Amino acid sequence: MKDDELTPTPDPNSPTNIYIPANLQDCFQELDRMLPASVVKSLRLSTDADLLHQHFGLGMWMRNNWGLWSDWSRLKQYLDSLGIHDADDASSLILVSYWGHLNPKP
Repeated sequence: MKDDELTPTPDPNSPTNIYIPANLQDCFQELDRMLPASVVKSLRLSTDADLLHQHFGLGMWMRNNWGLWSDWSRLKQYLDSLGIHDADDASSLILVSYWGHLNPKP
């Protein structure tokens, strides 16, 4: 996936000029909105191994653009409150949780 395929919500008040979600549910809503349907379908059909391959794709995009390395990011602050302090762990949690969002159990 290329960055130019993404359509994140602009936010001129954000240090990255991109909307930074406040919590996991907000991440899901933003990912649903900004990802092309083909990428959402691919993520929904992903295996655990496939999700690991997103570490340097969508995962890196989230770490850099949602400020998962930075204390000013409200998403990092939220994840810190859950005990998730490492940016790599945070992006992995978001991806795995998003997979669960796309694949609800009956």
